[in-house]
Amino acid sequence: MSNRETPAQKHEYYWKKRDYFLAKCKERRKKKIEEIRSYNRSWGQLNKEKKRNWVKKNIEKVHEYHKKYLRNFRRLALEKYGNECECCKERQLEFLAFDHINGEGKKDRSRCSLTFYRKLVKEEKKKNIRILCHNCNSSIAYYGYCPHKK
Repeated sequence: MSNRETPAQKHEYYWKKRDYFLAKCKERRKKKIEEIRSYNRSWGQLNKEKKRNWVKKNIEKVHEYHKKYLRNFRRLALEKYGNECECCKERQLEFLAFDHINGEGKKDRSRCSLTFYRKLVKEEKKKNIRILCHNCNSSIAYYGYCPHKK
């Protein structure tokens, strides 16, 4: 008979104390995350002036970054809602707009457009929002009907 332990016997201690080890590991991870967040907050406070100066120097870069970020969320939101005008089937992204079917857009227009697009991407598809091209959208707003469906 051999004195060698089987893998099951070798790890028996771990399996008995498994929940304890997992809890300790989770606790350490949580503590580490909090330390990192604390460091980031303090760094932000210490370097606020540096950041402000950098933004002033590189304002074009900042604007370009924000434009790309906004366009990406808009593209994702349009893809989620079908990527074409419901009326005339226009697919050019630059011509598409979100239409609130029951005219409830004031609430969303009061927010930043980025917030609106993020909300459309992250939440489930809303029934009161559809995609129309700008022509169909403004025709419905001003005349109450779309010329394509007349």
